[in-house]
Amino acid sequence: MYLASHIFLNTLQELEAERINLLEDVTKNKRKMQELEDNLLFRLTSTKGSLVEDHSLIQVLQVKFRENDAFDTEQLPTFSCLFSVGRFCP
Repeated sequence: MYLASHIFLNTLQELEAERINLLEDVTKNKRKMQELEDNLLFRLTSTKGSLVEDHSLIQVLQVKFRENDAFDTEQLPTFSCLFSVGRFCP
């Protein structure tokens, strides 16, 4: 009985530490996304002429899409797994 409770407590502590790290990552990524969106809006409103010819705007769009894809594919499955009740996350 003692061994099982010890293993359970260790696992619980590890999961809590991972949850805290994930929350910090999510917060950091949300800030980054907000900065990218603000930069994009600034570029869109300050561009003179054709949007297609503004290379800096295209670069901002590429970074925004890369960051958004990275967040969706890497963060969300692990994040949602930690908060699912009764589900083991490897």
